Parts: sequence; C-alpha cells; structure tokens
Amino acid sequence: MGPTPEQSPELSSPGDQGKPVTNEPTIEMIRKMDYEALLTWIKKVKPTLLSSEGLENFRKEQIDGDVFLDHASDLKFFKEECNLPAGPSDKLAKLASEVIRKESIGTKSQPYLSRHARHADTS
Repeated sequence: MGPTPEQSPELSSPGDQGKPVTNEPTIEMIRKMDYEALLTWIKKVKPTLLSSEGLENFRKEQIDGDVFLDHASDLKFFKEECNLPAGPSDKLAKLASEVIRKESIGTKSQPYLSRHARHADTS
C-alpha cells in the first residue's frame, strides 16, 4: 500500500515513522527553507496572498525562511524592502508572527495548518 494523499513526504523524516505526518513545518524547518521552498509553502498556506508581481519581488529579494521569520510583525520590511503592496506585506508579517507564536506558546497540539485549512480550501 502506498502513502495516503494527506501525507507530505518532504516534511517527514525516516525517524518519524510512528508519528502522524502533517503539512506543518516547524520553525527550524522554515528557517532552513530557501526562498523557493518558502514561496511554495506560503502558496500552500495562503494561495492568494501573493500576485505574480509579488512572487517575482519576493524571489528577486531572495527572502528565505530565516529572513522571513526574523521579520515577523515587520510590515515595513515586507513593504519597503520586498517592494510588496501594503495588504500582502501585512499578511506576510502576520503569517511569520503566527508561526513563531504558535511554537513559543506551546500550541503544538493544534497545528497551524489544521487551524487555517478551511481558509486554504477553495473548492
């Protein structure tokens, strides 16, 4: 039997075989993402957050996971340094904050994506 559709092999490791697999990366995993991997994750979590121009600006600035999380709550960084409109800048700053806050307050029992999956499902 093959893996179930909800499993995401890129976010699991061989030592995780007895643990449930989720699509939720940890802060450590996000910090290690290059800018393409981070954009892929952002598009999964918030599919309509960045327009094609916003995606290109994000790529051009090469915002990786470490930089993304270092600027949690920093609307000015996303707006001025990444040249993004105010709306997406605000949402990116909030998303980075939510990721950090979720682990720092110990809400690992309620994964980020499970709390927000209903917003990502547009079908």
